[in-house]
Amino acid sequence: MPKSKAPNFSTMGVLLDDSIPEDQKLGYLVGMVHSSINVPVPELDELFEELDFPEELRPETPRSVFAFQKAVRELAQKKTETFVDPATKISVNFEVEYFVDVLPNDVRQLSRKIQYLSTGLSANDIPDDIKSQLAIYVEKTQKEPEKMALFEYNKESGLIVKTDLFGENSLSIAEQTQEKYEELQRRFQTLGGCYTERYIKHSWSRVVDSVNAIPYMLSSGSIYFFPKAGKEILDKFCKIYQEIHKHNGGGLLRIIPVVDTEQQREYLKHDVEKRIQEKYEMFLNKAKDQLESISSEEDIPKLKEKWGGKKQEFEREMRDTLVKQYGELLKMKINAKVNTFVPSSDRLQIAKKFMEEV
Repeated sequence: MPKSKAPNFSTMGVLLDDSIPEDQKLGYLVGMVHSSINVPVPELDELFEELDFPEELRPETPRSVFAFQKAVRELAQKKTETFVDPATKISVNFEVEYFVDVLPNDVRQLSRKIQYLSTGLSANDIPDDIKSQLAIYVEKTQKEPEKMALFEYNKESGLIVKTDLFGENSLSIAEQTQEKYEELQRRFQTLGGCYTERYIKHSWSRVVDSVNAIPYMLSSGSIYFFPKAGKEILDKFCKIYQEIHKHNGGGLLRIIPVVDTEQQREYLKHDVEKRIQEKYEMFLNKAKDQLESISSEEDIPKLKEKWGGKKQEFEREMRDTLVKQYGELLKMKINAKVNTFVPSSDRLQIAKKFMEEV
């Protein structure tokens, strides 16, 4: 029998298994894998309006500086480059790897590293006179990447400035640098008016928070459990993601219904209690940051007063959102008493002790 062909995930947008009756579900497991996304702003904005997608859940307006950063990242690659001896017209193939280093102030550095390929002419096969004319000075591979150029995004002018870093123009480094710069300009112009994966992830994060979805099996957000109450907004986001997929095939979204069983209730109870603990850890870290920033013991009473209010607000938020919603959904008591929380580090222990005194 012929082997079944593996699914081509790169061509899939949204996959939904929804043959379970609604009254037998607790909610849905949703997993998402983002790949390169590039959708013109007007097209997606039109869909947002058509679906009446809430304004507060939409992505931020694309910024040119982020388009620049993504465009430069896409220059990093490994490819075969052909170098031709101008006298003999003999061509020599090299494998060239391009690197992008992040520098401060919206500056990126492009470098390259060259090595001989096993195909075609090897290092020993290249005549010395061709080596000389091509300025080939490596036997197998360069030890360190060669710096090519700095690319800097100028916010005032909206332009990308190139500063060459190479010295002698060996192995066409000047031509390759210019070629990469022109490629960067094209990518930047394309991405400048588009929603990329950065913005879709941002919108997805807002959707998750809006319905109090929680990481499933402590997955750190790669798979979320969506309560049934979040199905309407999830459906709208799926339609948006399908449109993204139609445009350029970027990403995969899977939705699997969770059947209402006692075991699943126990799993979700554990996950939501873990989620509350994670939120409390983030809360304690913020308190510790401010505790470390005070310059005098005299500031401590004011800090305690401030964080006493924040503590009450945090506990109320947990009760009104995760505890209430999941308690009703699972028909189980959710343990959300922050005073029973055991810190996982000395830093959190100090913060917890401080919070107990407020």
